[in-house]
Amino acid sequence: MRHILLFAALPALAWGAWLGIEHSVAAAPAETGGPFLAEIGPCTFPQPSEEAALVLAGYYNGAAISTVRLEADNPQEEATTAVDVRIAPGFKPLYLVVAGARNSVLRVGGWTSRIERLVVVTQKSYPVGVTGVPRSKLSFVEDCALPPAALYRSQPTLAGWLLGSRRAAQETPEPPHLPGLRAPDVVGGGYDPAVLTISADAIGAKIYATHDQDSRLPEWQRRYADFEPAGIYDIDPGSLVAPVPATRYEQLPGWMGLAQLVRDGKLERMGSDNFRVRGLFRVPAGLFGSQAVTFVVPHDQPDPAGDLAHSKIYRE
Repeated sequence: MRHILLFAALPALAWGAWLGIEHSVAAAPAETGGPFLAEIGPCTFPQPSEEAALVLAGYYNGAAISTVRLEADNPQEEATTAVDVRIAPGFKPLYLVVAGARNSVLRVGGWTSRIERLVVVTQKSYPVGVTGVPRSKLSFVEDCALPPAALYRSQPTLAGWLLGSRRAAQETPEPPHLPGLRAPDVVGGGYDPAVLTISADAIGAKIYATHDQDSRLPEWQRRYADFEPAGIYDIDPGSLVAPVPATRYEQLPGWMGLAQLVRDGKLERMGSDNFRVRGLFRVPAGLFGSQAVTFVVPHDQPDPAGDLAHSKIYRE
């Protein structure tokens, strides 16, 4: 009987040991007291150690909205999106280079102690910020001629499923050149990923199909998440490191901002892209192109404040 009880307790003991490893070994110490302003240097890279895997990841935009806005140079700022970067379990060090194209925040988690260095290729006009990585391991560089579109060729592979992702990026036949560094061991990413899972052997990219959404979204975000299918990622400003100032959004941008206004009773959705004004508010930033809407304003209501971008006002 004692042996049976011991055998039954083994899974719980193993799980407890695994959690102990994750808490004591996996996670690097988090930054506090931010947001921190970082300099963007020229396109030069510190040398990785011989033991480290050199990983190059690229993306265009995040599939979630960040709760923190990066103050880019754009007069009408674009929405700041977010991407989860999960470092897979393992003990081989990772030298990670990430190239992003639009205003976004990398929310890094998992076995972050594996990161020997994270180099972010970015620019102040479309900045990328980072949380979850100590400042001592972070670098921001520009003018590297690394268009993210050259980095992602996503298609389903066995490696992607093993990494817990929908897709894994196929390696390009000729990896982009990183000045002064050896050829990358892994190259990949995604156009608008919700999650990038990084290991020493592969990059898994969780990418939502058109009009697909995360099934775990809260009720008030559903029907509004076609443009940001992963919903809203909460970003801790205290651990944020970025090349531009950052503040919390009071009014979320894009369609997540419209969803927020509907939830708060300041807008009523009339159709696919028509909204009746029910109270005073500021127009969410970033309502350009396909995200543009029409605000139907009653005769006794003032126009909403803010930049309409490509949206319009119709008076009843």
